[in-house]
Parts: sequence; C-alpha cells; structure tokens
Amino acid sequence: MTQAFNLSQLGNNINSSGQVSMTAGVTGTLPIANGGTNSTATATNGGAAYGTGTALAFTAAGTSGYLLQSNGAAAPTWVTVPSSYVGPQGQVFTASGTFTIPTGITKVKATVVGAGGAGAGSAGCSFNSGGGGGGTAIVWLTGLTPGNTITVTRGAGNTSGTGGSSSISSGTQTITTATGSGGGLGTSGSGSGPGGAAGAGSGGTLNLTGTVGGAGTNAGGTVQSSGGPSFLGGGGNAFGAGVNGGGGGGGSGSGGNGVIIFEY
Repeated sequence: MTQAFNLSQLGNNINSSGQVSMTAGVTGTLPIANGGTNSTATATNGGAAYGTGTALAFTAAGTSGYLLQSNGAAAPTWVTVPSSYVGPQGQVFTASGTFTIPTGITKVKATVVGAGGAGAGSAGCSFNSGGGGGGTAIVWLTGLTPGNTITVTRGAGNTSGTGGSSSISSGTQTITTATGSGGGLGTSGSGSGPGGAAGAGSGGTLNLTGTVGGAGTNAGGTVQSSGGPSFLGGGGNAFGAGVNGGGGGGGSGSGGNGVIIFEY
C-alpha cells in the first residue's frame, strides 16, 4: 500500500498567494527528474556546474584567464590556456643573452644564424670579392622545463675578417649545442678570385650552409662584388654592409651580425 502524503504538513507551508516554501515544505534531496539536483551540493562562487551521471555537482572556483577542460567522464578542471590557442609567439636575439623558457612551454623551434664575413677591401687590386654568408642550424627542442634557461651567443659581423659564430647551449636547461658558424673574408687580387667561404650549421635538426660571397673578376677596372646571403638573406652590395648574417660587399663592406630566433 502506498503511504499517504501528509497534506496538512504541506498546507502549513503555503503562503497567502498559494506558493509552497521549498525551504520549509520540502525535505531531503529532490530528484533530477523532479527538477532537483539529486544532491546536497552547494554552488561554488566562480565554479561551473556539471553532471556526475546521477546528480548535479560544481567545480572549484576557477582562476582568472583559465579554461575549463573536459576530462571525459571525470570532473572537468581549470587549466591554463594552451599556447596553440594563443597563436605563434617567439623571441629574437640580436645580442648575446639568456632565453628563459616561458610558462606552459615544453618545446620550441630555434633558428641560429652565424654572422657574415667582411668583403675584401685591398687598395690597388683589380677585384675585391664579397664576404660569405653565415651558416644556420635549425633545431626543435622538446622536453623542456618552463623557467629553465638556454644560453644564447650572437656572432658579431666582422669588418675585416671572418664573422663570428652564433650558438645556443645549455643553461639550467640541458640541450645539445646548435651552432651557425660565421662566413669567411672575401679575397682581393687581379684576374679573378673566389668570394668569402660560406658558414655552416651544426648540431641542429636541420643544418644549412650560407652562400659563398660574390667572386671577384677583373673587368677592366676595380670590381667590388656582393656579399653572400645567409638563410635570412642580407648580403651587402658593393661597399655595402651585410645584415642578418649576410656577408659584406667587396670594398670593405662589414658582415652582418648573427641572429637567433626562438618560436613556440
């Protein structure tokens, strides 16, 4: 036999407008099928409601700027915004320094470009060839720990010789050293002669060689050849300086300084 409902008790909690007080008139947990939560959970300020399969529950309060992540059948959790949602980011080094691995980042791509060699500039010669472009090492670093550091060395472009090497190496983060060596000095003489040697990459996932400086050729007068470009271009024209690791132009053009780029 079905137990009778005590209508007098319900009636005692009806106000003059015919409304039932849910606080005084209803006890226990109200099933979801009857519009309840099937639980005694209290809503969290700043939390999110979710279903457990049998009841309604609430997450802890979220953190400003975080996203709510689904964990399948388990309770959802608040997480930092993945870098892939933000879009590509990076840091360019035009001087030696330290790269600190950003929060939430465990892998980066590094492009290491050596400096360009100087263009030859000997007086009285029939030609002055261009300096060579710096070499490049491109490396994908994985398994990194946010907050750790990587040492960055920027090669300096030379005004009268071979360009300096650029590299990344272990700081507090242990990595394999990746280097882009500098381009060579151009040559001077009569008749014809080669441009400055190209720099080369080493220790990278992909190692690239720069471009040999423009060769010198006697064309009936003093000839100043262009510098060889690096992976980033930048070979100098006659008498001109190289940029971004490019070789200097013949006629004493300076080699371009190296560049190191981190992308994540």
